[in-house]
Amino acid sequence: MRWDQICLRIMLWSLAMTAAMGVAAIFSAGSEAVVRLLGTATTTAVAAALMWPLTRLAENIATRVAGLVGMAAVLLDFFLMLVLIWWNHFFRFTDFRFDEYVLWTFFYVFLTAAPAVICLVFLHHPAGWLAARVGAAASALTFLELMAGTFDMGGRFVRYPWLQAAYATGLFGFLGVASLAGTLKQRPWRWAGVLAALAGWLMLTFHSFQESHSFAGEVLFVLIATTAAAVAYANLCLLPRLAPLHEVVRLGTIAFGMLTALLCAGSFLYQMFNPLANVWEDVGRLAAAGGIVTACGTIAILILALIHKSHSAKPFVAMSWVEMAITCPACGQAQKVPLGNSNCAKCRLAFSIRIGERER
Repeated sequence: MRWDQICLRIMLWSLAMTAAMGVAAIFSAGSEAVVRLLGTATTTAVAAALMWPLTRLAENIATRVAGLVGMAAVLLDFFLMLVLIWWNHFFRFTDFRFDEYVLWTFFYVFLTAAPAVICLVFLHHPAGWLAARVGAAASALTFLELMAGTFDMGGRFVRYPWLQAAYATGLFGFLGVASLAGTLKQRPWRWAGVLAALAGWLMLTFHSFQESHSFAGEVLFVLIATTAAAVAYANLCLLPRLAPLHEVVRLGTIAFGMLTALLCAGSFLYQMFNPLANVWEDVGRLAAAGGIVTACGTIAILILALIHKSHSAKPFVAMSWVEMAITCPACGQAQKVPLGNSNCAKCRLAFSIRIGERER
């Protein structure tokens, strides 16, 4: 039986148990044990539902790493949730905040594993292999920094510098991945966004542990962060394929995005130079208006990309073949085999032959 079918069966049985435990909890006047069993059944159903698409990813060679990482994260969160449900039932400690640590760990695993899985889906894609590696590494580093902010050797709960460093890694990691999307030779200007994201991450990380109040440093950070965000957004907007007629929508959206970024950066800088001035009354409204137009244009680009894909010509085969000559990779026997399913004439190795043009 395939793993996806096993997950579906587990989900169905868990839903049945959830229904039964829910009814029992109602008629048992909220018995603690029944409520915990209800939570366990619900958690199992949710975990099985999340595992089902991940098993499909794991079955494909190109996305196997993403599927395995996602399955490991779901299993870890499943175990942590069971600990949260049953810990106080068996161990009642009032002077140890174990449940809070487990709850934060559960949240951090979910928060960082999801973007890591999304990035790893493109691990073997020609235009995404570098972005996938950087995104997975940034997600892992963010998780470690979040955990370091929650657990430390002194037993204190939440160390804010580590959490600020995790915020810096997540923010500029996303901007760096967005700028890296594409092959190494596509859009050379996007490397400015990668360098800006790296510089912004270093500056904000160092500032998290060693606060400084350098006016020039703050100005430089605003310019760097604006550059990273603008380049990342422009690069993402250029990824979907549009019809030539719709390119004006893409260019207009990118222009409004750049204008919004410049207005936001300009208002911050002007406020820094003139602390008593109120620039948000006019510039803030312009930035908000530009943001609304940019958001609507972004959605329009996605819709137009779907329309273009649906109207694109389907690949066709100009000639028809009924058989082809191959050499068996197992025994080396040269032979002609028909299209479809067949077997080697010598060693009986199974073949599945299909001929078609690759979609562009």
